[in-house]
Amino acid sequence: MIGLPEDADLNSRSIPQNHPSWAVELLLNKGIPAAIKDGVWNGEAALLGQDGREIPVSAVIMKHINEAGKLEYISTIMRDISEQKRAEEELKNGTPASRAS
Repeated sequence: MIGLPEDADLNSRSIPQNHPSWAVELLLNKGIPAAIKDGVWNGEAALLGQDGREIPVSAVIMKHINEAGKLEYISTIMRDISEQKRAEEELKNGTPASRAS
């Protein structure tokens, strides 16, 4: 989604390298703490493309615990919602994305 090569080493990338600053703030101060506390967090954020553009995403952050009940790691699923956001903006401005002929 962000334009990295398929064989890119994702383990060496940090959250600030993948998200615009406002989304970093949201994920680090709200999303991750909520997932650790409650087990899961859902919200909207954005990825930062290699070309600098923001890609709006629906995000789910999940807590994973080990057999002892201790936090082992967190994971996330992000879905590109660019088309949804574009359609919402067009409807808000009174210009539907597609018109029946």
